[in-house]
Amino acid sequence: MTQAHALGQIIILNGTPRSGKSSIAAEIQNTFDGVWMNLGVDRFMQMTPTRYLPGIGLRPGGERPDLEPLISILYRAMYESIAAHSRLGLNVVVDVGHHDAYAVPRGILPDCARRLSGLPVLFVGVRCPLEIIMERRRATWGVGDAVDAPAPQPVRLWQEAVHTPGIYDLEVDTSVLSPEECAERIRQHLASDEISVGDFVLTGGELPALVVIDAVSRLVPGTLGSPWGAEDDSHASGLLEYPHYTRPAEYRGWRVPEVLLSGNHAEIERWRRHQALQRTQQRRPDLLDSASLSPQEVVYLKGIKDRASGTDEFPEEINP
Repeated sequence: MTQAHALGQIIILNGTPRSGKSSIAAEIQNTFDGVWMNLGVDRFMQMTPTRYLPGIGLRPGGERPDLEPLISILYRAMYESIAAHSRLGLNVVVDVGHHDAYAVPRGILPDCARRLSGLPVLFVGVRCPLEIIMERRRATWGVGDAVDAPAPQPVRLWQEAVHTPGIYDLEVDTSVLSPEECAERIRQHLASDEISVGDFVLTGGELPALVVIDAVSRLVPGTLGSPWGAEDDSHASGLLEYPHYTRPAEYRGWRVPEVLLSGNHAEIERWRRHQALQRTQQRRPDLLDSASLSPQEVVYLKGIKDRASGTDEFPEEINP
């Protein structure tokens, strides 16, 4: 599947109500480069019919088991929409309050994460101490009769759920950082580039990551046996690599080209360069547009363009 444009970045802000997620989301929308769409919980609650509220804003405690099957579906729809926006090149910021303290465990967060597989996601935990959460609740909603009143159980459960250690790419604490400072920390952690390992779709990012690690490791001194081992690799000079041969000199009718047995190093280097040009012309002609070629090599390529044999194992040498 060919990607016609860069994927949009996705920022998931996970925290309890009144933790400061919405202020961070607004700062991201107002100051980050590009278009940032807010597809958070408040937007989905506004779209939800009144009789099904609070919808995905349902707090922990199992208070509405009748709504829970619908909530799972709403979260799926929400994250499918997030993924669709990203694939269209739109950046997305999402403020949510994930928890699994329903009447029965729903496994909503892992399911949502799978729906964003292969997309550039930054999962941010928005921290805020419980006492400050309660202060903000009293100031905003008038909830709580006294400063020293205990926090309701759903609030405490929510606080525990969003502070699960080890699940975030980044955590910010709104009790010590302003929305602007939180947004700046998030900006510094965003992916700055995108690497494709091919025009195909995988079920996760682990294999592409291993491919990149292996390819880059070859360039680290000491990884290969020879310090010059990667100099002739495909793409090192802008061309595909020339073919290699091993003993014996003849195997099942296939012979090693005589030039490689001649001991003439200048002719061997010339042969290797021509083979690299032929292979690139046959398999990746697009690389030739940016390759550094001599005038003689340009003429050589014109001569072989319509006559390349396409043989993988022992392509014939075509003299310029």
